[in-house]
Amino acid sequence: MQTFKQQVFLSCLIFIFTGCASFYKPIAPQKLSYQNSNSQNGIELAYKYDVLRESGNRKYAKREFRHNLNVVALRITNNTDTTIVLGGNVALFAGSVMINPVSPYVMKKTLQQSVLGYSPYLLFFPFSFFYDSGSIRTTLNIGPLLALGLTGGNMLVAGTSNNAFYKELKLYNLVGMEIQKGETKYGIIGIEGTVTAPLKIIRISKE
Repeated sequence: MQTFKQQVFLSCLIFIFTGCASFYKPIAPQKLSYQNSNSQNGIELAYKYDVLRESGNRKYAKREFRHNLNVVALRITNNTDTTIVLGGNVALFAGSVMINPVSPYVMKKTLQQSVLGYSPYLLFFPFSFFYDSGSIRTTLNIGPLLALGLTGGNMLVAGTSNNAFYKELKLYNLVGMEIQKGETKYGIIGIEGTVTAPLKIIRISKE
């Protein structure tokens, strides 16, 4: 019986430590090292895949894979004589296919940690811990503290992290942003599907 209780307790500990919400760690595209780059008609593009995993955002990276999305960091340098606008007079291509980046809002809703997903921790509410001291058995009703602490704490971390993720996505959203002559901009975009072809930026209008 004691062995069974120990196994249950160990299982609970494993559930707690593996199921906790994680803090969001900024991707910070301006600080990344870019291995992939190319230049098309004076527009230089450098890009990096798998930035969620490499920045330590394991939970977001898992959902990225599950939902068939690619979160990509970009560095765009405008060496032309005119202002360029991604989604305006220039577009992102994977091979010969033009890419329509996923909006920050959709990326956040798709990849965010589930806040309500931590409500099962409330099941720890009736949990009690017993220990014997000589002939006296003492009961510690730690269930309420454990349940409310784990549930509230994880919900708070998940919600805060999701907001931080969304804030960074909006901050580095390059779609519709003007990039002046000689200027370099850094961004984070979402791409639907598994992209294998090299990325490039091509002018689609003279305006």
